[in-house]
Amino acid sequence: MKKLILLSLTLGFMFIACSKSPEEKAAELVENEVKKYLYIPDSYESADLKMDSAFAPYDDFGNVGEVKKMKELEDEISSNELELSMAERNMGMFEYDPSLYYYKEAKEEYTEAADRIKEIKEEIKEIDGYLQSQFKKEPEFIGFKVYHVYRAKNNAGQVVMGQLLVLLNKDCSAVMKVYDLDDYKIANDFEDYFEYIKKIK
Repeated sequence: MKKLILLSLTLGFMFIACSKSPEEKAAELVENEVKKYLYIPDSYESADLKMDSAFAPYDDFGNVGEVKKMKELEDEISSNELELSMAERNMGMFEYDPSLYYYKEAKEEYTEAADRIKEIKEEIKEIDGYLQSQFKKEPEFIGFKVYHVYRAKNNAGQVVMGQLLVLLNKDCSAVMKVYDLDDYKIANDFEDYFEYIKKIK
């Protein structure tokens, strides 16, 4: 009977020791993921780790690409508006004789720029409509998001900081996606994404 009790207690302690909290699982997964890309994996040191539940559609970062596309189209409008303005100025310079080659060329450029602006605005309207329909959906739990800051040595042996946004699955057993926030382009894309969400809320 004593042996049975001791065995039960041992198994109980083993279960407690082996069962990890979601935060512990997340920290282990993130550490293993980061080390894959380090020059000196053993130099890794966690500096900060913040974990939160992730819900679609807001934490479905596939939509970051749609907002990025919309931002690029807005930049293209600005570029075409500049061409439109220059073409209009050139038309004004030669309007005394519309039969001149330079007037015709400027008019053609003006028409092309105006048509492209109209097309882009339609594209933006379509993307915006899609995103707004996505963000009207009921929130759905999709896993966990982890913001992580770490220290590690680079290839020169210098200690540098890094920061990541990591998406984990629902039971914290696998990494779904990693975003390197040290990449200024990715960081800017996320900034635009969160600004867009703030604007439509």
